Amino acid sequence: MTWNPSSDFGAGPDDFDMGGNEILRSITVLTSRLAHARDPEYEATLKRSPGSRQPAHGVRVPTVKGIAKEWLQDRKAWPDDYLFAVCDGLWSTGWREERLAALAIIVNSDLIYSMDWADLDRWSREVDNTELTDKLAGISGRMLQMNPRLHANVRNLSNSANPIQRRLAIVTLIVAAHDMSWEPGLAAMIERLQNDDEPAVKDAVAWGRERLQRLAARRAR
Repeated sequence: MTWNPSSDFGAGPDDFDMGGNEILRSITVLTSRLAHARDPEYEATLKRSPGSRQPAHGVRVPTVKGIAKEWLQDRKAWPDDYLFAVCDGLWSTGWREERLAALAIIVNSDLIYSMDWADLDRWSREVDNTELTDKLAGISGRMLQMNPRLHANVRNLSNSANPIQRRLAIVTLIVAAHDMSWEPGLAAMIERLQNDDEPAVKDAVAWGRERLQRLAARRAR
C-alpha cells in the first residue's frame, strides 16, 4: 500500500504550545498512519515468522521510515524531551511499526546525541525479536562511538540472562566498528560470547566474525 502524505500531522514549531496534548496527538496520528499503511501481503510474511509475540500492522520498513520522517520534518526544533516523549509513547504501544517509527525519529533527529542509555536498556528488555534488536543497535552503536565510556554498559548487556540483550551487545559493537578503532572491542565481544548456544546470539557472532574479516581485508589494501 502506498502512503500519500498530507498536511494533517498537526502542530509545527510555530504553533506548538509545548503541552502534553500535542504529544498525545502526535502518537495518535502516527499510530493511525501506520495502521492505514498496512500491506496485507507483507503482513502475511510477518505472521509466518516464528518466535515474536509482538503485534504488527504489516508495514514495510521504508514506509515506516517515510511516515516518521514526514512527521519529524517540522518538529526538529522541538526540545529533546518532547521528541523523546513521543518516541517513548510509540514504543510503549508494543507494536512493531510504532517501535520502528520511534527508532527512526531518534536516528533522524538530535535525539541520537542525547539518548539516555537507561532508556535504551529499558527498551531492549521489552524486545523479543532480532529485527528490533538490530535496529536498536543502530542507535546504541552510534552512542558508543560518541561516548566510549558506554563500553562498560555494552559489556553488561553481554552478561544478561536475556539472549536478545546479549545479541544487542554484539551488534552494538558491529555498528561501532564502522570506526575501525572499535575492532578490538568487537573481537573481544565475539570471543566472550562465541560459545553461546542461543540462535540469536550465534547468528550475531557469525555476523561479527564476517565484519572482522572485512575490516582485516580493508587494512590489507
